[in-house]
Amino acid sequence: FIFVIFIIIALIIMLFVLKKTPEEKAIESIVRCFKAIKMSDVDSANKYINYDELVASLDAMIVENRSISDVEKELFKDINWNIKNIKIEDNKAMAEVEIINKNFEDIITEWMKQLYGIRNSEQVISNQIALEKLENILEKETESKSEVQTITLHKEKEGWKIDVNEELRNLMYPGIDKVISVLNEY
Repeated sequence: FIFVIFIIIALIIMLFVLKKTPEEKAIESIVRCFKAIKMSDVDSANKYINYDELVASLDAMIVENRSISDVEKELFKDINWNIKNIKIEDNKAMAEVEIINKNFEDIITEWMKQLYGIRNSEQVISNQIALEKLENILEKETESKSEVQTITLHKEKEGWKIDVNEELRNLMYPGIDKVISVLNEY
């Protein structure tokens, strides 16, 4: 009888020790999301983020007979992350995250130069040509850039989900905010 009571007490203690805090669960969601994105596992990523919304600007360039997924794989294959801090209030979490990824300021600048060169030669720039140029640039070794942003998560029935917003896009595409601000000036 004492042995059974000892086992029950041990099980209860283990349940309390092994139970994850809300912060640990949110961090786990962020890590699983970024791992899925890095591995181009869209189905797994969609458990933690609206992946289509994250890459929506590229999807606008889908061309006939060609999948944009090749370009999407190149976007995040070198991504690394560090979760610096997380705070939770009710069903909302704010996580300070550092991302190291390709320097999109350099990538987009080079892409625009190449497209401008084609345009100056009076050739028509089809979506397919633009996509091929971008894919070629992404496949090259490029300098990495680090970006730190606070991202927002919200709790759903299934777990924590990352909100797609400007801060997240700036985080995932380091340097792109500078390119966009320059383009907005024109």
